[in-house]
Order: sequence, then C-alpha cells, then structure tokens
Amino acid sequence: MREAGYAPFDGEMNKFCRFISTRNTLNPCRTCGKNHYFSLGATFRQLRLRFFLFFVTIKVMAATWLKTFKHGHFGGINFSERSVFMKKIINAPGAPQAIGAYSQAVKANGFLFVSGQIPLDSVTGDLVYGGVPVQTHQILANIKSILAAEALSFADVVKSTVFLVNMDDFKTVNDIYAQYFKEAPPARSCVQAARLPRGAEVEIEIIAAYPS
Repeated sequence: MREAGYAPFDGEMNKFCRFISTRNTLNPCRTCGKNHYFSLGATFRQLRLRFFLFFVTIKVMAATWLKTFKHGHFGGINFSERSVFMKKIINAPGAPQAIGAYSQAVKANGFLFVSGQIPLDSVTGDLVYGGVPVQTHQILANIKSILAAEALSFADVVKSTVFLVNMDDFKTVNDIYAQYFKEAPPARSCVQAARLPRGAEVEIEIIAAYPS
C-alpha cells in the first residue's frame, strides 16, 4: 500500500524530503528512504517555497550589510570618514615660515596642530626684541595669521602650551594672553624651559578644532 500525500515533511524522520519526481510517479525519497507519491504541482510548490526563503534570507542579509556600511564598520574594518587619516601641511603667508625640519602647521582629522611659535617677524623672519610683552603680542599675532589662513579664530583653539624661560613672567604673559582668548579659553599648560630657540623668552603652541 503506497503512501499518498503532498506534504514534503516526514513526521518520523523530521526532515525535509528532497527529491523531484515526475508527475504521478512513486519514487523512493532520497532523505528518508520511504516511497512518497508527489505530483508535479506539489514539487513546484516546494521549489517556490525554497526560492522564497532564499530571497528573504538574501534581503535580510543585504539590509544588515547596508546598515553596517552606513555606520562605517564592516568585517572589523572601520570605513567611516573620520577613520581615514588625512594630513595636510599648512603654510600661512602671513606668519613666519618654518626654520627647521618641521611644518608651520598640520591639519589632520579635524584638528589644526600649530608648531610652537617664537616671536619672529613675519616679513624678515628675525627675532623681535623689546621684552616679554612685545614678544608675546608678536607670537599671538603670528598664531592669529595661521588660524585665519584656515578660516579659524582663537575661539576654535582647544589646547595651548606656553613655554617661559622665566616663570616670573607668567603674569605678564597671562594678562596679554587673556586679551586674545576672551571667552571660553582653551585648556592650557605653562612650562618653564631652560632655553628657547633663537634666544626667545616666550613660545606658544596651540591645537585648534575645525567646526563640524
């Protein structure tokens, strides 16, 4: 007595019976070994179900991948824009050019790193004399020119470092410094140095952030 039916699911084996038979034929199932009677229509229904499940799986996987790429991570690799290291050398014409193996400023990943500035005349490149007050103003004027070349201002500075040959000059420098950083001043460090390049009495370096 043959087993008739169109269900592709075998109750005892709990497996999907995978075979394609011709119309109205009785063939042994390749999965469970039993004889099953399938019509061609039932077989096509199985195929349509398999293709439907296959395309649903592909659609879900594609949506997951697109979402992953959108957030910038895939396969342990970060493809987001900020992850790509970008470095650009900045040479502002209104500030003294570098006098050694360094750059006047470097733009990298949303920040501008300005090298330590000593009181050099922006035209002649000579050291400006006249004491700590004059030198401090000259340094900050040079920094202003570098920031302006990148459409930035002192308000965009997030960190500064001040180097002094004599810490007794701190108040003088601080009073002049406050004239340029009027509101929400950046984080700052002040260090006494035994000696500064070209015999300068003050040196200032800054880090600025580009507006997002």
